[in-house]
Amino acid sequence: MRKFNLLNLILIALISLPLIGTAQTKMGNWETNWYKDYVGERVLLVAPSSIAGPVTYRISNDGDTAGNGWGKAIKDVGNTLLNVDIVKADPYEACGVLANATALQNKVALVKRGNCEFGAKAKQAENAGAIAVIIVNNIPGPPVGMGAGAQGASVNIPVIMVSDVDGAAIEAQIANGAKISMTTWGQGFATDIGFVDDGLSLGHAYAIPIQQMDGNTGLPLKNVDGAVAANFGSTTVTNVKIKTTVRWTPTGGSATVVREDSSTAISSFAAADSIVTPFIDDTYTLNPTGTGQYEVTYELISDQTDQFPQDNIQKYTIDITNGLYSKGLYDINNNSPRIGLGYRFGDARAFTWGPMYYIEKANYQIQSAQFVLSGDNTDLSNLGDVYVLAWEWNDANSDSIIACPEMNLVGAGLRKYGAGDTSGQLMTVNMADAGNAAQPLVTKANTWYWMSVTVPAGAFLGVDASSNYFTRSWSRWHSSSQIREPYAPIHTADFQDLQGQPATQALLHFPFESYYFAVDSIRFSRQKDGLVPAVPMRLSLFTVDVDEVENEIAQSNIIELYPNPATDVVNVSVDLNGKTAEKINYVLLNGVGQEITRERHQNVTGKDKFTINTGEMAAGIYYILTDVDDEVTVKRFSIVK
Repeated sequence: MRKFNLLNLILIALISLPLIGTAQTKMGNWETNWYKDYVGERVLLVAPSSIAGPVTYRISNDGDTAGNGWGKAIKDVGNTLLNVDIVKADPYEACGVLANATALQNKVALVKRGNCEFGAKAKQAENAGAIAVIIVNNIPGPPVGMGAGAQGASVNIPVIMVSDVDGAAIEAQIANGAKISMTTWGQGFATDIGFVDDGLSLGHAYAIPIQQMDGNTGLPLKNVDGAVAANFGSTTVTNVKIKTTVRWTPTGGSATVVREDSSTAISSFAAADSIVTPFIDDTYTLNPTGTGQYEVTYELISDQTDQFPQDNIQKYTIDITNGLYSKGLYDINNNSPRIGLGYRFGDARAFTWGPMYYIEKANYQIQSAQFVLSGDNTDLSNLGDVYVLAWEWNDANSDSIIACPEMNLVGAGLRKYGAGDTSGQLMTVNMADAGNAAQPLVTKANTWYWMSVTVPAGAFLGVDASSNYFTRSWSRWHSSSQIREPYAPIHTADFQDLQGQPATQALLHFPFESYYFAVDSIRFSRQKDGLVPAVPMRLSLFTVDVDEVENEIAQSNIIELYPNPATDVVNVSVDLNGKTAEKINYVLLNGVGQEITRERHQNVTGKDKFTINTGEMAAGIYYILTDVDDEVTVKRFSIVK
């Protein structure tokens, strides 16, 4: 897939690189280094102690061989950027020649985002003698991808972005000797273990409705604690374990510790660029008393005194909400998912992508979903109709592989792009029952739901660029209460590629690659990019009386599909009950939601019909999505041969 304004192309390679609970050694060069595949470069604030520790960042060039971006990758400077002073550029936005070039010689320049291209800022800093650049986001939220602009290709130093909050903290400490390290491994300490960035085992989601957490919870909603840790030093460390502390803060209340536990100690953790994945083999249930927030803190402990302890503690949170369900990071106060990047395939094809949510309690309405699309141009008015589709996954053979026939399209929503719609705009879409647009989409108990967006060709889907569910998935699969947890299925093949494929064809779990491979073949190096589609949904606060709803709501249009199953032809008829429709869109989808063909009928009065020749189509499950003046109905049918 392609990162918007960051990388041109990320190739998917089916490789087998197991992440296991014993140390793996570095294998001699970058191309075969375990660390590259699991971790990537490190960016650490090292002084003063008040800000020391890992920093969340985006980099213009991450060293990926499929798309090197612009600027220099940290791997290409090795360990030469250790304990380097940070100097604020003058002017701060660095949109012209810098007045403090002398002070920037062989230093890292701190630069504010805004008023000119990223590449232009970095080039001004490089011309002034800086050996790396930190660009501070000028808006709230995580760091984002950076486009090269006209001058980025000539920049030959590393360029990273940090959030507005982290940037302000760095700026405030420059007078106190703020320093940073950008390395491919350690900082030269003898004893130095630490958590790998984005290597924590997370909860099922960052925001979960209290409706689903109140009372006993099923296995997918339980927590399992673990983390990826590394020995960055030069000596063996003994009795390494992680301690977990869970704190609960109810809305308007005070924090209390509700759980403490620790993993079995690893007796000997060798050096030589090695990693381990300790986890606590004990799944547990969160029992919130209402809305509020859980904070899960991981602490890395050993027998030795660590010379850089600032990366030995990391934490994450789980918000318990009145209805919001979000797999990625979410800004509760602003009712908006946090977007760090947009992703698409390098060939700009259309695709269907979204997160998986587990619903334990039945009869709640899935009211709406949110998403963000971006593009190469600011104006997105020509994207047309974009659908959010809700699918039930019924794992018929209990193999944890999402096969096409196991997906049932149960809900749909529409966002019609037009004049005034711009790149990066947050869209909220009302969801309805796929079989009857006048009825609500109501949940079933103990069911996985795939909330997917039909991303048009050329568009990017927003991701949070921070969350990594790899370690949770790995821990769940290796724990006593074993379960596989797909979190971001995607369908990528075009219709012709599906011809003749077996009915058991699985969705691709990018960046999980393929579930025909074991969880161990998944690459941490892909997961750490935060490839969690930002497609949160909202549930009703109370249960819905389905029978009462069906009695009160009548569908305004009568839509029929026949014959079903089909062989050579399938027909869709629409009875408008005497009304006139400005437009009717007929969209043919395959079994995993990819659009095969679309036809529009305009200014229709009374009745309409759409006929599809299915004689050349492969056997399997399909859907017809009928959009009558933005009222969406979906009919499922099968083709037999």
